[in-house]
Amino acid sequence: MGRAGEGGEERGGRNEEWEEQEKVEKREDEEMRNGKKQEKVEKREEKEMRNGRRRR
Repeated sequence: MGRAGEGGEERGGRNEEWEEQEKVEKREDEEMRNGKKQEKVEKREEKEMRNGRRRR
């Protein structure tokens, strides 16, 4: 048993949403540096749309 929801459980999962947002922002920064922003951002936006429907 163990690490699945580290920290997220304390605040009812809010921490996990925060972590996901940070990951998205870091990915975005890396993509801009790599010059591959356009295609990856489009794929990420599709994922966010799917995830957003579940969350909200």
